[in-house]
Amino acid sequence: HLEHKAAETIMIDFAGKKLRYTDLASGEVVECQVFIAVLPHSGLIFCMAVPSQRTADLADCLNAMLLYYGGVTLIILCDNLRTAVTRPDKYEPLFTDMCYQLSEHYGTTFSATRPAKPRDKAMVERSVNIVYNHIYGPLRNQVFHSLKELNAGIAACLEKLNNRRYKGSSYSRRQLFDNQERPLLRPLPSSPFTLKRAIQATVQRNYHIQLSEDHRYYSVPYGYVGKKVKVLYDNKTLEVYYDHTCIALHHRSSLTSAYITHPDHMPSNHRYALQAGGFTKEELLTRAGRVGPQTALAVEHMFSGSIYPEQNYKACHGLLMLQKTYGPARLENACARALTGSRINYTLIKNILRSGLDKQLPLPVATPLPQHDNIRGAAAYQ
Repeated sequence: HLEHKAAETIMIDFAGKKLRYTDLASGEVVECQVFIAVLPHSGLIFCMAVPSQRTADLADCLNAMLLYYGGVTLIILCDNLRTAVTRPDKYEPLFTDMCYQLSEHYGTTFSATRPAKPRDKAMVERSVNIVYNHIYGPLRNQVFHSLKELNAGIAACLEKLNNRRYKGSSYSRRQLFDNQERPLLRPLPSSPFTLKRAIQATVQRNYHIQLSEDHRYYSVPYGYVGKKVKVLYDNKTLEVYYDHTCIALHHRSSLTSAYITHPDHMPSNHRYALQAGGFTKEELLTRAGRVGPQTALAVEHMFSGSIYPEQNYKACHGLLMLQKTYGPARLENACARALTGSRINYTLIKNILRSGLDKQLPLPVATPLPQHDNIRGAAAYQ
């Protein structure tokens, strides 16, 4: 006898027998796979029909199952399905990418039974037989014309089954689940799991990987140049993994440019070049004010001397960068000397600093000659 802890494990399986519906347009009888899950503590069963056991259909089943239960368990136990397990092993099975993605999304863990050991998931094996009796049986004489109609019929029978009292007891699967398991389940995320496509890519010398599907390039930290990485993406996001660690995350959009680059992924010299191309007038004036009032006035003059102030952004930035070579005090003096002239630009101030004119005393201001009887005025030449 095995004791199962509440909200610890969900056991899943596909039934051996199939259900079917008849297509109205063609009259074809379409057979469907039947997915079955059970919470072994309460015995609450989930069941739905899907077109196949392929990866996308299995992902839809797991989404619907967790939504039905209203929460997540610690473990999802399956047998060695080809769409779930890529390498069966008694101690360390290897799962498919879909299982690892779903585990991360819902915060759960996949586990697999030992190969050829159905007793490891005896509860779901027993649940398959219960489904045969209480769902397959009542539906055997009904004709459905779509997969949606078939699942509606399954859902109606499933509710009766889960609300039926256990033999010799006063409670049902549903009552036992509501009282003992539902409060212990982990909460569901805000959105259902979306299966991501996976590719291998090599990080190019410009620290971007190419997604040929939309002809766009996405950045990764520049230290991974030349490395082979795994890329998982859907219609909304793109994730880049190296050695099972996520190194980059991007939002996909058809409106973005061909290169989607995160500044933190860039080396310092590239980040500086990006910043130099993205200045605003207010930012440059603020930086000039930190140097001194003469520098701020010089930058103001440079902006006013152009019809389009944006043309002088780079020159103003270059002027402010002179303080790294000559210091803010000398830059302030050079700007003060330049302001005595009629035109101010980056080259003028740079030449003042290079030649040391900022260190010289200011030129004396010419004073007018005093009035004197021996000096003829302008009236003498009329």
